[in-house]
Amino acid sequence: MSNSSSRLLGNTSEAVTPNSYTTEYIRLTNNSSQVINISDLVQKIEIIESLYKPTVEVIILIADATNFLEDNKLGGNEKIELKIKRSPLKGSSQNKTIFKLEVYIAEIFGYIKKSPGMQLYQFRCVSKHLYHNQVKTIKRSFQGSIGKLVKDICAKDLMIKNSYINTETKDIIKGIYPNVRPIHAVNWLMRNAFLDSSPFYFYETAKDGVVFDSHINCIEKPFHSSYNNIPGFTAEPGSPEGYEEERKRIRSLNSPLGLSKLVAAGSGAYASTLYTLDISTKEYKKSYFNHGSTKFKTLNSKKSFSDNIKLFDQGLPSLKDSKSYFVSLNSNAYQAHKNYHAPLSPTLLKSESYNSNMEFMTHQIEINGDFDISVGKTIELKLIKSSSYEHLEDPNVFIDKYSSGKYLITEVYHSFDDKFVQLLTVKKDSSEVDLNA
Repeated sequence: MSNSSSRLLGNTSEAVTPNSYTTEYIRLTNNSSQVINISDLVQKIEIIESLYKPTVEVIILIADATNFLEDNKLGGNEKIELKIKRSPLKGSSQNKTIFKLEVYIAEIFGYIKKSPGMQLYQFRCVSKHLYHNQVKTIKRSFQGSIGKLVKDICAKDLMIKNSYINTETKDIIKGIYPNVRPIHAVNWLMRNAFLDSSPFYFYETAKDGVVFDSHINCIEKPFHSSYNNIPGFTAEPGSPEGYEEERKRIRSLNSPLGLSKLVAAGSGAYASTLYTLDISTKEYKKSYFNHGSTKFKTLNSKKSFSDNIKLFDQGLPSLKDSKSYFVSLNSNAYQAHKNYHAPLSPTLLKSESYNSNMEFMTHQIEINGDFDISVGKTIELKLIKSSSYEHLEDPNVFIDKYSSGKYLITEVYHSFDDKFVQLLTVKKDSSEVDLNA
């Protein structure tokens, strides 16, 4: 894999196509501290990011004709360092970009004896903080904002060096970590972390490292790029215009969609009720959530449901029994601070609506590789209508606005093989067209 993709311009390092790349090195450090270049053994590299996972996963396919597995006594914990880069064509919108990762083998799997002189197997690799997580538990008191507490866990317990931790969570809480692993403690805290009533995500990307940030911050960023599935190319191949046209083209689209008001209504997307009991004051309260009377920050301008949907002669936002939540509070647990559950009331209802509405529409698209694409970013899709040109009401407007729009990237599957391509899972919480029409 050392020569990787050969679609370069002349004798330069400029990539003629956006799916070109160069592998500078892939190194393995074995248990004897010996550093070995394994570039020639590697057949394929996959890097998987998810908005809902605290580590990237790297899968490396090895073709071993040198008895490498036995000679180096691989045990499934070795360090892997890799550097993959690309210098895009001059005149394109992309800059020189690089993936430089240090990961550790979590599992050796998929062993195949292809022939007497060849064996295939795969390395499943993760970031080192996942190893730190597996060998440590937290059992201490805590006090502070949730963002600050997450930052402390990442720095002191997980020993994460490259991170962005949003500390804008407001409430100061106090409590005790109940003998849990660090990542479990982060996820436990994150359940009650909110910014403007939106939930938080804790994830890792190949480009930016570990991130703890709010849903609102993710969707309010300018979208990274626009992509389309318009058939055919008009620009000259190998030109900056041709490079850009290919970069923005969707190679394939296979979507689960996930359109379901049945599921969304039952998960509190449009209406819900929160029941709280303060065990110290014996105060019992109900809080109601109505999507129609609440301001939301969304990816697109129109809401994800129609006001014309009626059940029991009521619109979806009026059906407050669609979803119920029960929270036990203890306002007198500490004199000067709130306890762990305090931030939930009444923020929980709107936060869960944000989560549920993100399932409005889902697409899975394959695009040519972009080193700057990562989960937590947004893109714009311009998908063409499924109709022949002569049957369009307006032949000049052939974009399907219902399926198009701004989407949040929730999963990225980077594949470095003969080409660098990416499979993106993208979701949106709203529409570009009025569903009441």
